[in-house]
Amino acid sequence: MKKFLPTLIALFFVSFSEPTLADWIGLGAAAKCDVKRGIFSLAPVVETSSEEYNVPASPGYVAFGEKENQNLMCKLNGLPINLVISVWGPSATGMGQGAGVVIIESLSIASAMRVRLDLI
Repeated sequence: MKKFLPTLIALFFVSFSEPTLADWIGLGAAAKCDVKRGIFSLAPVVETSSEEYNVPASPGYVAFGEKENQNLMCKLNGLPINLVISVWGPSATGMGQGAGVVIIESLSIASAMRVRLDLI
């Protein structure tokens, strides 16, 4: 009986256990075009399964959804700024991007001499 006791205990726990959900995290980005101050900002956004660890978009920032080649155009001090960004969230099945990925496909500024750019 001693020989089979560990196996019986393991079978007991496996038979009466309930499935559990894993914690999850999703990465994103948000942007702000402050015309009055002449500042264009790009900041991270983090969503988790535990709300106390979330990092939402700050006031005045617009969060990007999960989509490829999203375009944001902003004009500061008469100079055009054009951002193309792709946001991919975590994959529910298969081999995904882990916590997700944010790719700045392109960022063009007519002249950096008169515009302050903040990447947070």
